[in-house]
Amino acid sequence: MEKDGFPFVCGAFVTALICLAGQFLLDASWPLIPAGIFFVLGVFFVYFFRSPERVSDADANAVISPADGTALYITKLESYPGFDTPVWKIAIFLSVFNVHVNWTPIDGKVKFSNYFPGKFHAAFVDKASEENERTEIGIESPNGMVVFKQIAGLLARRIVCRLKGEQVVERGEKFGMIKFSSRVEVFVPESAEICVKPKDKIKGGLTVLANLVPANKENASSLTGANEEASS
Repeated sequence: MEKDGFPFVCGAFVTALICLAGQFLLDASWPLIPAGIFFVLGVFFVYFFRSPERVSDADANAVISPADGTALYITKLESYPGFDTPVWKIAIFLSVFNVHVNWTPIDGKVKFSNYFPGKFHAAFVDKASEENERTEIGIESPNGMVVFKQIAGLLARRIVCRLKGEQVVERGEKFGMIKFSSRVEVFVPESAEICVKPKDKIKGGLTVLANLVPANKENASSLTGANEEASS
């Protein structure tokens, strides 16, 4: 279980025990109701803060997903900070039932890790990308820059990011989490080969979102056209 979840789990189970103790001290049955509620809540927190071990065997130039979730859309932007060329933006929505631990998507050096306070729109709406509380991280890899964002949602009120500028990271390292429903976005150069499509189910630390060095230009071109059509 992710260590950030211990206060939630312990708080829920301790409260449930206090309610059970109250049942005996007060000689009443009503404390069983809140005891049951807090016990179920504790079990949910254990489930929510689960932290599975995952190891990707993808090629070194592959960008793996930082988080579990569902691909909302893939779209091309003409520019984005940190890049000299147009980029692909891959948006991923996390429900409360997804694993919320985050993994580094590629080997390299952290060029920046910036926190932005903001609002708490529902994570699946597009304005959450620029208006919600978020952390934006850029990693310079041997094959190019990758930028990704942790975005808080309507329920998510706490972003955990342990990455710092100039830190050297390996792909698949756990670096933080977003508590409760949220959103993650990944930005890669236009030249990258996109390997997912909208509505795909994504596994953090495993699913390959893109290849920074396409396997072949013909395949990359066909995928690019498909994603432009999907994002229109």
